[in-house]
Amino acid sequence: MARRIVKCALLLWAVSLSSQAQPRWRSYTATDKSFTVDVPWKPGYTRRSVNGQVGGVLNEGPIPGVTAIDVYNLSMYTDEENTSFMIYVYQTADRDTEKAFDEAKNNAKKGKPSSKPTLTSETAVQVNGLSGREFIYHKEKVVSRALLVFADHRIYAVEFYTEDKKGLDRGPVNRVFNSFQPKP
Repeated sequence: MARRIVKCALLLWAVSLSSQAQPRWRSYTATDKSFTVDVPWKPGYTRRSVNGQVGGVLNEGPIPGVTAIDVYNLSMYTDEENTSFMIYVYQTADRDTEKAFDEAKNNAKKGKPSSKPTLTSETAVQVNGLSGREFIYHKEKVVSRALLVFADHRIYAVEFYTEDKKGLDRGPVNRVFNSFQPKP
């Protein structure tokens, strides 16, 4: 009888440990309410802007003329070296962000060959009524997946990259990409 009680207690303890280890997914709404996404916990958030900088633009982002970047670190796969999962919201001076992106991409292609990643696939997508592109690319051991969505004065970017042999096709990665909903 005592053995059964001990076995039951051990079983309950093991079940409680395994349920604690599993993250609880929830819908997260961005600080400025510009998008929602399913995540296992609240992302880290930082904002970088041009306030106080000479020239009024950041020299970062998918197009020239970025005035601010909201960065959401999803902090998934922190146990894997060289793995990152981020969402960026680029604020731009340009209203036609898709046209500006295409021009910047074409200009980059005209430049010298570099050590930039090799594009494996590019697919046109629609996300919540907005046009965008999904990219798969690689560079040496790193494989990456990126979703860019174009909106008025904004470009949303969901980016995952890893050197881990598990690669890109993982349930949690797909869930984040599939649940991402920017506001038009």
